[in-house]
Parts: sequence; C-alpha cells; structure tokens
Amino acid sequence: MSAVAPIDPQSHLAIVQDEWNESRKDFIRRNFCAGAPDEFVAPFLALCEKRNLSPEAKHIYLVPRYQKENGQSRKVWVAQTSIDGYRLIAARTGQYAGSDDAVFVETGNKPTKATVTVYRAVAGTRCPFTASAFWSEYVPQQGQDFMWNKMPHTMLAKVAESLALRKAFPETLSGLYTTEEMAQANESTSLREVDVDPETGEIVEGEFTAVADDPEPLHLDQADIDRFMGRIFDANNAEPDDRRKATNALYKEAQQSPELADLLIANLSDYNAARMVADELKKKGLLTAKGEQIINGRAEEVSQ
Repeated sequence: MSAVAPIDPQSHLAIVQDEWNESRKDFIRRNFCAGAPDEFVAPFLALCEKRNLSPEAKHIYLVPRYQKENGQSRKVWVAQTSIDGYRLIAARTGQYAGSDDAVFVETGNKPTKATVTVYRAVAGTRCPFTASAFWSEYVPQQGQDFMWNKMPHTMLAKVAESLALRKAFPETLSGLYTTEEMAQANESTSLREVDVDPETGEIVEGEFTAVADDPEPLHLDQADIDRFMGRIFDANNAEPDDRRKATNALYKEAQQSPELADLLIANLSDYNAARMVADELKKKGLLTAKGEQIINGRAEEVSQ
C-alpha cells in the first residue's frame, strides 16, 4: 500500500450527470430495448437513471436471460454493464486510484488466466484489490465466441478487471455484472439461471446453475435460439466493420428459419440494419407476417 493525496471526485469527467427526461427514455426504449417487454424496460430505465449509466454510450445493456420460478424457467431481461460502465461507477466514488495492466498465464497463444489489480484510496492510502479470471470459466461456447477468439487477452482481462473492481467497490457495484462475465450465460449446452430484483432490474445472485428448457415450445432447439441471440448481442456491441460482418452472417443463417428471421429483425439494435434485413427477406419471399409486423412497429417508433 502507498500513500496518495485525496482524490477530487470532480476531477473525473464522468461526474457530469446526464439529463433523464421522457424524450430520452423513449429514445432508449425504441433503440436499445427492442423486443423486451415493458415489465423489464421500466426497471432498466430506472436503473440507468439511478446509476447514471448511458445505453447510448454503451455503459449498460438490456439482454435476455432465464430465471427459475416455481420450478420452471422463464425468459427475463436483465441489465448488464460494460467495463466502461464499471470504471465510470468506480471513478464517481472519488476513491478510484487506477489499475495495473493485466498479467497473463498463457498456453500457446491463448491466455488461460488473467490477473488484474485495481486500487482504491482509503484514508489517503492506495489499497490494492486483486482478482483473477480463468479462460475455462468464462469463454462462451462455440458460436458465441467471436470476440473472444478475435481478442482473447482483452476479453479475459475485462473479466478480471470487473472482478477486481467489484472487490474494491462492493457497495456501488454489487448486483451489476459485465457483459464479459455473463458471456457463458448463453451457453449452448444448457440454459443458465439468474435471480433478478423485479423492482430494480439488478442481478441479485451471481452464481449460475443449469435449469430446464423454456417451457414454451419453440420450432428450433432452445440451444439454437440461445446461441443465435448471443450472436445478435455480440453483433450489436461490435465495432462498425465487425458489426456489418456479423450481421451479414446472421442474415444468411436467418434465411434458413422464419423464427430466426423474426428474432433478428426484433433484436438488432440498429433499426436501419433491421430494416435492410427485413427488405432483403421480403425480396426473397422469406419475410413472415410477424416479421413484417415487427419491422413496421419499429418504423413507427423511429418516426415518432
């Protein structure tokens, strides 16, 4: 531990508060909560406002997961933060005192373990909080691992950093989990259970256990649906060039199943991309009545 000067929280640009009005909330509903029922959107917006996290700046996302209830599993939509959102929350405490670069254990060219130390200023002392993340525990299953294969060190380091930040700032980060930590929640071999506070939308349990298939029958195997949704989520959060490539790959696969096509149109965060997918499917005679209803509904929302 080393002595440090008190940190002025106002020195962080992150302290600036965003304006939360109905116009902005409507914009977020239309563009960042597509496909989510209203019962989950309202708590998500309340959480965004409470923590002052911006979906537009990719601080936080609303994504589908599965919750065990009365012995059955049902789809719920939960908040996930990005590593930038985590750093932002830590910075706003005025006690975040930086971090060390990740240290890796590797096998071949792939990391098997990442360790990150972050620092919190406590009574003028720079106190370290260290955490490790293991590749085997966090890498998603095949089909959902695009970014993990492209940037394995970066992805595993983000998990380790988020674990360390939650150790250092439990009072502000409890109940919030990063995208990278939750990557295996769409695992193709089984669904995963999360416990979600219905009032706040926050995850209240961080341990995941296998649960039964969704009780509502689907035309495709549930694992196929989960895998496809995970790939849509990755595409939505990729950089522009990678997003286009990922969306094209999703579109090709969606042509094989009306159900996948409807999911893609409903869940692509970029309305223009969803519109192009719908138009191309219509040209090929593959756009379902439900898909047309979805895209027309999104068009009306965008025009408002």
